Amino acid sequence: TGRWTAVLPATVPAGWAGAAGGEFPLAKAPEPCGVCRFAGVEWRRGGKAMEAARYGAFGFRREGGGWKIVDNWGLVRDGDALGAVAVLEPASTGYELEEVPEDVAGDLSGLVAARASALLLSMPNAAWSDAAAAQRAAWEAQRELGIATSRMNGDFAGGSRVVGCLDQ
Repeated sequence: TGRWTAVLPATVPAGWAGAAGGEFPLAKAPEPCGVCRFAGVEWRRGGKAMEAARYGAFGFRREGGGWKIVDNWGLVRDGDALGAVAVLEPASTGYELEEVPEDVAGDLSGLVAARASALLLSMPNAAWSDAAAAQRAAWEAQRELGIATSRMNGDFAGGSRVVGCLDQ
């Protein structure tokens, strides 16, 4: 399965004066996709990008069949453009974001991080290229795959299980 990112716009009510805890409904993800996780918030005022990366400024809340951005600090005003950067996956996976067991989600994020490191470190002629580190990251990705696979198959007993090693 593949994953994609999309910006899901939020609706800011006319006349909104800003209040901590304000909630703004997000547009639905395009069919047949579902939200896997949120990667950030895009926030503009008068066409100018605002700083939305501060820890805790925004959160997300599921409501019914959709999601809302929660303005934890009351930063959003009438006329602001607001959206969520969402990581999407095919809805056919059968899991909703909040149903994925925390330990499995943690294992999968480790796999993605290790694989991304391996790919970046193996780029030829880049300032960050490092063949030895790329090989270690590739091994770590394979190890993480074994852990995640074991957990998802229900046979994880608290230790890692390397299922093999793939060359780059």
